[in-house]
Amino acid sequence: MFYQNRAFILFSISILFLFAGCDGYMPEVINIDFDKDAYYNNLKKWKDHNIDDYKFRYENLYPDWDKSAYNINVKNRVIESYSYSNSGTETTVTVNSNSNRYNLKTIDEIFDKIINDYNSLDGETYIPNEDSYCTAIDVTYNSTYGFPELLSCEYHYPPENRFNGTDGCGSGGARFYIKNFEVF
Repeated sequence: MFYQNRAFILFSISILFLFAGCDGYMPEVINIDFDKDAYYNNLKKWKDHNIDDYKFRYENLYPDWDKSAYNINVKNRVIESYSYSNSGTETTVTVNSNSNRYNLKTIDEIFDKIINDYNSLDGETYIPNEDSYCTAIDVTYNSTYGFPELLSCEYHYPPENRFNGTDGCGSGGARFYIKNFEVF
């Protein structure tokens, strides 16, 4: 009996080390902080306005690696054209079936991306000292139309993925703005 218990204890300890890894970190289930009620209320507000033609300025302000802005024109709920500045020169692109939209999205598609990202990431298992993962999705909605004016994604980064090269785990985020919204 003593040997059976000892074997079980040794087996349990070996399984613990297997899951913990060398750093002693156990995998964790991450539940993303996200207000689904606000999301669905504002999605309904946006859809109730039934806006097909509009324009807006989309800016992404990642921490260090990318700061860009696009002026997007949407007609019949499809991106018709967009413009951007590169070294002070404004470039306008007319979108057709062969154009690359550079992952630009209509407001409807931005709503879809928010909920799809949340659904695909929430409840996943990560190892804190090895994996990067989303910890929170914060959205500020336009009070009149309900579209997302500010989307903020907070991330946990392990040491080797830190932007500033410091030791230890950290956090960071990305910000996306919708500005200058106009219906036409």
